[in-house]
Amino acid sequence: MSAQLVFDGLGEAELYHEPQGRGFFSVLYKDEKEQRKRQENYPVTEMPKVIQLLPKDRDTWISQAEFFKPNRRLVNLTSLALQFVDVDYYNSRYAGRSPDFVVSCISHALADKGVPFPSLILDSGRGLQLKWLLDAAIPRQALPRWNAIQSYLVASLEDFGADARAKDGSRVLRLVNTVNTKADRFVNVCWTNEIDGELVHYGFDELAEHVLPFTRNELAAAKAESAERKALCSPFRVIKGGHHGLRRLSSKQLAWDRLEDLRTISGLRDWEGGHPAGERDLFVFWGTNFAALGGVEPRQLYREAAALAREFAPTWSRREAQAVVSSVVRKAHESASGSKVEFNGKKYPPLYTPRNATLMTRFRVTAEEERQLRTIISKDEKRRRDKERDTRRRREAGAVERTAYLATSSERRSQARAMAGKGLTQAEIGERLGVTRRAVGNYLKG
Repeated sequence: MSAQLVFDGLGEAELYHEPQGRGFFSVLYKDEKEQRKRQENYPVTEMPKVIQLLPKDRDTWISQAEFFKPNRRLVNLTSLALQFVDVDYYNSRYAGRSPDFVVSCISHALADKGVPFPSLILDSGRGLQLKWLLDAAIPRQALPRWNAIQSYLVASLEDFGADARAKDGSRVLRLVNTVNTKADRFVNVCWTNEIDGELVHYGFDELAEHVLPFTRNELAAAKAESAERKALCSPFRVIKGGHHGLRRLSSKQLAWDRLEDLRTISGLRDWEGGHPAGERDLFVFWGTNFAALGGVEPRQLYREAAALAREFAPTWSRREAQAVVSSVVRKAHESASGSKVEFNGKKYPPLYTPRNATLMTRFRVTAEEERQLRTIISKDEKRRRDKERDTRRRREAGAVERTAYLATSSERRSQARAMAGKGLTQAEIGERLGVTRRAVGNYLKG
């Protein structure tokens, strides 16, 4: 495990970006003349040309994720192909140590915690970037689990100065072969985890099972055990039912799916000249609320709201968007500080958690629209999906049973004929096969 593979900026970026993809990536750089940072967004198809033309003597950062719009916001995230931790060891007790020494200490710390080693580590000038490459990019729908892994990895490296503020999916990190002017050093790959000359890649579920407290199967088993205990203690009979064609969702996953439903509604209505005035507030407000429920950090919400406003209310100013979502941002900060609100004897985060019926009424969702939505649907639509799913399962089960029956019947027919060829009577054949004489007769006729 050493820095045997050599990467330039493009080689490193291609480890987690797909140059033939359809998304966008972002480049952030420091403008020395204006002494400020500027961001530019490009289609990933232009990444080879863009990176090759980047000045090497300028502080440059690149997005780790891809986005479906030229805007580096989580609400526009398309996919992620790695996990990462930005380690600012100059802010820890390891300040002044060599990168090699810190890497060695980190490897021991990860081994003690049972965390897989990263695929590669970059020396970013005054810190380190640890990157776990995934064998396949994950979609935005997997962001809650991705965030959970990020949080665990950062917590595991807290002693080394892991930056808890640099763990979100919209993060940019310094690019290989560009300079860190504060340290007057170039970013480079200082450590790689290789097998037969190839960087190690991890399956997303495999990595999650290594670092998260429970695997998916363990969570399912725990839920089943809890339901069984409740059933045994309850004076009422529990009737098992389906999930109405919907997946069991975590609260964060539900929030992201609801945001996607809002986008679907918007696309289906296709208003000319943008959304009507009364609709814009609804889409931006609830879209931002669902982003907050999905795990977006409170300090980022105004930027995420601005991105949603460009989508739902393109004529708005940033100030107008901020005014609409100010209560959401306030409640998100309250939630992050641990505040809870009580309702019907239960405690909930301060953020808005509406019922489906409330959303359907406020957005005036039609029957035609809800058929194309994931979660914002009525009870009637749930029942329709449940019935449709059960019908499909019965058909699939019937097809499997029919196939098994035909296979068994064909095998018995062959066995019956072989026995008859040896002179056995139909009664003897039926006894050996465990079937009636009539069945044996049919096997011999067919």
